[in-house]
Amino acid sequence: MKGSPYKYYLPEQDIPTQWYNVRADMKTKPAPLLDPATGTPVSAAALEKVFCAKLVEQELDNDTPWFAIPREVQDFYRMFRPSPLVRAYFLENALGTPAHIYYKFEGNNTSGSHKLNSAIAQAYYAKEQ
Repeated sequence: MKGSPYKYYLPEQDIPTQWYNVRADMKTKPAPLLDPATGTPVSAAALEKVFCAKLVEQELDNDTPWFAIPREVQDFYRMFRPSPLVRAYFLENALGTPAHIYYKFEGNNTSGSHKLNSAIAQAYYAKEQ
């Protein structure tokens, strides 16, 4: 443990430029979102009553593995992100595990939450639409 860092910060130049859509790589796709009123798969038109079209398109896409993060959103992430990845040495010792355990610390985030990641993109797409 001596000499090993507790916190790992991603350098600004390494902040991702794309979001990863795990569903594209799943052999068995998850069940479709269901409309709570009808119990049937929700349509894009129904979701667009609540979300921006671009977000609906991404949410319902089961095939595209990567979505480009708009430059304006990336710039905002550079200001407030990323939060550090913290090595949980004490938990590793308490569990007696050889595994390395990490967690994200969001306490340095302006909002104190990971929700800012999603809210920034939602506001960007709403303004764009």
